[in-house]
Amino acid sequence: MKGSPNGFKRISIDPSKHAFTIHGVDAQERPVLRREIRRDQVESFFVKLAPTEVVLEACAGLHHWGECWAVWATEGG
Repeated sequence: MKGSPNGFKRISIDPSKHAFTIHGVDAQERPVLRREIRRDQVESFFVKLAPTEVVLEACAGLHHWGECWAVWATEGG
């Protein structure tokens, strides 16, 4: 899989109660992003990105967010 136009091959999400830590790697698996965003910033962050693989920790609370990312991906970023 090549990197997306925004430079990310994959973004992983580490959730906490009030914020998400976002980790991004490029096509060579080099870290290119580490950022903490509040829950109310999640949509505005992701809708700006080109389609990118997103990896989430498996937990019941993230089911909602998985559905959101699916919608944002189909709407185009």
